[in-house]
Amino acid sequence: MEKQIYLQDMGEYLVPYARYFRRSEARDLAQCYVVGLMMDGERKSVEPMSERVHGSERGMQRLLTDVIWDEAGVMREYRQQMLAETSDPQGILVVDDTGFPKKGRRSVCVARQYCGARGKVENCQVGVSMTYVGQEASWPYAMDLFVPESWDDLNDPECRVMRNKTHMPDSARYREKWKIALEQIDLACAQGVPHRAVVSDGWYGNIPEFRQGLEGRWESYVVGIYSTTEVFMESPVFEVPQPKKRKRGRPANGYRQGTRHEEVWLIIERRWKKKGEYKLRYFFSNMPQTMPAIEIVRLLHERFWIEHGYQQLKEELGLDHHEGRSWPGWHRHVFLVFLAFGYLTQMRLQEKKRQQQLLWENRLRLRTQEQGYSN
Repeated sequence: MEKQIYLQDMGEYLVPYARYFRRSEARDLAQCYVVGLMMDGERKSVEPMSERVHGSERGMQRLLTDVIWDEAGVMREYRQQMLAETSDPQGILVVDDTGFPKKGRRSVCVARQYCGARGKVENCQVGVSMTYVGQEASWPYAMDLFVPESWDDLNDPECRVMRNKTHMPDSARYREKWKIALEQIDLACAQGVPHRAVVSDGWYGNIPEFRQGLEGRWESYVVGIYSTTEVFMESPVFEVPQPKKRKRGRPANGYRQGTRHEEVWLIIERRWKKKGEYKLRYFFSNMPQTMPAIEIVRLLHERFWIEHGYQQLKEELGLDHHEGRSWPGWHRHVFLVFLAFGYLTQMRLQEKKRQQQLLWENRLRLRTQEQGYSN
């Protein structure tokens, strides 16, 4: 079914969100924005979208910056609506981050940092995200803009000027990405999101404090680790070392200083490549020892849902097309992209249910006919 046909029901889809916009003008602008994100076109920034939906470019821009609407309420409603369709006790929380390459340095929180979209360090913004994988669907649950240390130096006059220009709130401070991820997990738990495990790649899984944070929250996990991570096949015996002259630096895992880490599964996956070659990938998991290894492997492969999600969010819905420079503009664009993603996901699930219903009715009709012939 074409996306243009889906758009006929957009007004009905947005009804639960209407109360979070004070004025009808804001509701209309939000609908124009979400529709514009789903329409065909190479760029999903405000100017080309406003032309496609015959809306006000200035109005749609104000929606991201000046128009008053309850962003937190919109996100709560979005999560409730999506969970109503996909809630699953066997659900998975997938932690990751994604980069937004930028040419200039004036956009909020742009810095020279690792950009996953390019696989190297370059000028970009980074969004720390969590995806929910539930019944037959995955969808973005949260995304927070990472604040680099260079944007948190309040003793630097230039930093203060840039924060003011981009309307960064005082609460927007530097926090390690793994801490942001744990906060997103806390949010999901506070909202009663059903799930059985947390999954992440090696950037997060290789950080002991992140794994310990999951343990402290009684979260089961399957996380990637680096090939250079040191492990013990048996529990080591620690002895008090002789005092030595302090040297710069320390091992990342800290076991040389007597830091004890959790006992976990070490999973080694051999992924075949071309011409008989293969690549080894490594994972830690604290799932029960009674769980079959194949089940743990299935869990770690749930992470690849997020790659498919990023592809749709960016290529089809313009997640990385926002050209504004402000803190509220970035987050509001992300929220509206989530609404567009949620709409398409719900339409797909409803169409699947309709097809299953038709299949069941056809089988029932054939069975009735067969019984009639036999009688």
